[in-house]
Formats: sequence, structure tokens, C-alpha cells
Amino acid sequence: MAPDLDSNGADRGGRDEEQPIELRRHLDALRRSAGLIVSFVLLITVATTVISLALPKSYKATAHILYDASADPLANSAADVIQRQLATIATLITTPAILGHAASSAGVTEQQLEKKVAASVDPTANIINITANDKSASGAQRIANAVARTFLIARRSQDLQQLSSARSKLLDQLALLGGNPANRPEVDAIRTRLSEITVSQASAGSELQLAEAAQRPSSAASPRPVRNAIIAFFASLFLGVLFALGRDLLVPRLSGPRELARVTEWPVLVSIPFVRRRFGRQPKILSAPEHEAYQTLQATIRFQLPPTEQHIILITSALEGEGKTTVAVNLGRALARAGRKTLVISGDMRHPKLHERLGVSAGPGLAEALTALETDGEVKDAKTLAALREWIQTPAGSRGNLHVLPSGERPAEPGRLLLSGALPRFLKELRETDYAYILIDGTPLLGLADSQSLASRVDDVLLVSRLDRLSIEDIVDLRDLLDRLTVTPLGHVVVGGRRVGSSYYYAAQAELETV
Repeated sequence: MAPDLDSNGADRGGRDEEQPIELRRHLDALRRSAGLIVSFVLLITVATTVISLALPKSYKATAHILYDASADPLANSAADVIQRQLATIATLITTPAILGHAASSAGVTEQQLEKKVAASVDPTANIINITANDKSASGAQRIANAVARTFLIARRSQDLQQLSSARSKLLDQLALLGGNPANRPEVDAIRTRLSEITVSQASAGSELQLAEAAQRPSSAASPRPVRNAIIAFFASLFLGVLFALGRDLLVPRLSGPRELARVTEWPVLVSIPFVRRRFGRQPKILSAPEHEAYQTLQATIRFQLPPTEQHIILITSALEGEGKTTVAVNLGRALARAGRKTLVISGDMRHPKLHERLGVSAGPGLAEALTALETDGEVKDAKTLAALREWIQTPAGSRGNLHVLPSGERPAEPGRLLLSGALPRFLKELRETDYAYILIDGTPLLGLADSQSLASRVDDVLLVSRLDRLSIEDIVDLRDLLDRLTVTPLGHVVVGGRRVGSSYYYAAQAELETV
């Protein structure tokens, strides 16, 4: 049956496997920005804590006034009326008249009191809260209680004055009516009203009571270093994560190996799953999926580059940290296990790691060989070739098919040394050896001339590409660079490909240290 193709000729059946997993992409973006996020969170949290500790302390104390509408028999008990009454009382508490009288007992000026006092209505009860803040706990308590008591006294005095004024007016009306029997109904109404006023005078101000006096606060209301630090921690963490995800969206990245091959027009030879190492250490035993991936890679290399003739292969990448040294080491081991005599050379004389991975000494090696070959002369070339054979080391546990030439002592100018006439003479010396495959672990291509010089002189180039580090722009720059060098790579070794589960992988665990 023919495959299901879309309008562009793409196979729909395999499309789902190549679609990016958004969660994984987001996690990769967070992992790439982990250092930046941690630094940002620590900076904001520490700065917030320090500033909080440096700010002056402020204390808050609250007095509670209860409004009891049932204490006034003439008051309207409707809910909306009570709410308006509570709001009116809360507003009156902070008027200049009340604060002016309370200022003397509070020990502050009226202007200071306006900034220190606030009144609010409890939304769940008929309670008015009078909150005062001050730089001392006792000062906050004193201010809150002074304002509450001053308001209660003023409210009672105002009520009594209003009732007394109303009583005087009613008595004047009663005197004008006199003893005329015709005015009897009006007289009775006035006397009833006078009786009600008498009752109200006895209970004047009783609808407002000090439910609870302000207590001295045991701790400062602000600043709160612990609370502020926690808020700053989560806020900065949120902003850091948001920044990392936003940056990932702004910088286009590859969705998978298929897009990498499409952009560069170079094939993907194998996809090696990325396995996180504990404490940054490289294990001696590869995982089963990794082992199978390198077995596939060495078989592909042997098929495309038969061992009937010698092949010098540069293993490089666009950027640092993509795993080229790991690929060089494990591909060399895989070729050696397949019975092919293999030499792995550390072509990175700036930050060499190959000798550490293979357990050999750092020198003498490539740097010394190139330095010796800078001077012309067949006699010296012969001596260099003899010395070169002595500098080649065999890793511990090797069966004889794998050999290593380390980088040697770091030269003052590695780039100049590789761009000199010594490099082609060095490669010529290598071709006199009997190695089927010579793998050179080079430096990144972008930004350095070292591997660019090697790429134009070796037989083949193998690109190591880690998808979570590369952007589309990096890939385009890499393609343009190799086009200018007129170099066509063998293809990509993708690091970070998805792990494919299969029972065949785990039939045996491979130990690639023995080659």
C-alpha cells in the first residue's frame, strides 16, 4: 500500500514521531537557562531581604468599636441603613475634629495623626476597626485607643446636644399651645415625643461601644524580612521562568533531526540519546541505547568509507558543549571493537579533554609534532615521524586496535600553528601509518579558525549537533561556512535524540572501555 502523503509529498505516517514535544522543549529551555534563573532568584531574594532588614520597623495596633442598633429604640434596623451608618461613622472617625481632640492624648500632632490612623468597616460584622501605626509598639497602642475613646466621647456629647436642643424646642411649642382644650391632641403628641427624648438621653451613645481596646503588638507589622523574602523568591522564580520560556520562543530552535537535515541538506547518520551523568562524571559503561547508536554509527562509517583505504575524519561541531569529544571517543572504540585499527587525535589544543576521557597522559602530542614540522627538511620530517610513533599511546585495557595522540602542551597560538605549513606535512606523516581510520577531535567551527583549517585538509568531516544548544541561525552560519570552504560533511550525529525503547537494546550491557 502506498504511503499517505500530504500536498508537499511528506509522509503523514511518520509526522507524529517528528513533532516536537512542547513539555520537553520547555524543560530544555529551563535547563539551558538554569544558571541565569538561579542567579536572578538569588539576587532578588537576597536584595529584598537586605532592604527589608534595613528599613525602619513599623508597628500596628487596632481598636474595635461595636455598633449595636438595638441599643437605640428609635434607630432604623434595616440592613442597608446600618451599613450606611457604619460607613458614615468610619468616615467621621478620621475627620480633623476628632483627630484634633485625640492628638494631645496620643502625644502627636494632628498632621502626624492623619498619617498614622485609618478606620474601616468589618465586612462580616457591625464592627469598626481603628488601626494606628507607629515606629514603636506602645505608640501604636496609645494612638489607636486615644482616637477610639475620643470618638466615643465626642459621639455621646453630640447626641446629648442634639437631644437637648430637640427637647428645648418641644417645650417652647408646648408653652405656646397653653391649656386650650382644642390643642389637646397636639399637646399629647409633644409630651409623647418628650418622653422618647428622655429615654434617648438616658441611652445616648450606647449604640457605640468599645468592643476591644487596642493591644500592644508583639512584633513589627513591617518590614517582614521572611515574608518579603518568600514573596521575592517566588516572584523572581516566576519572572525567571517566564524570561527563559520567552527567550526560547524568540530564538527559533530546531524541532528535530528531520528539520536539521532539511535546513542543512546533509543527512542525519544517527541520533544518540542524551543521558545526564551523575555529578558530571562520564561512566565507563554506556547505556544500551547509546551503545546501539554508536554501533550504528561505526557501521555507517565503514559502509560509506570502506577500510580498504585510510580515512582521516574530523569530528567537530558548530558550538562548544555539543558532545564532539564523547562522539570521537566512543566512535573510536566502536571501530576498534569492529577490528579496525583506529587512531584518535586530540585536535583541540585550547581546552583538551580527550586524554582525560581515554586515560592517557596529556603529552607530548599534536602541538609538539606541529612545532617540529614548522621547519622544512626531509631529515627532520623523518625524525618527527619516528617521534610521532613514540608519542602515540595505547589506552589501558585496549586490545591493540585503538591508539591515541594527545594534544600535547598548549602552544601560545594554536590557531597559527594549525594554519601554518606544518599541518599538511603532519597529515602527510599520518598517511604513512597503517591506521584504517584516523579520527581528529577538533574545536568548534564557528568563531575559531582551528577546525576550519583542518576541515579543508582532511578527507571527511563528521558534524556533532546537539539540538537543545543550536538555533536556526547557528545552523545557517555553519552551512554557509562549510560552503565557503567547499566542504561537504558526511552528515550529522545528533546528540539529544529521543530515546526509543526496545527489548533488543537490553539483551546485554556494552562495556566499551575494552576495545
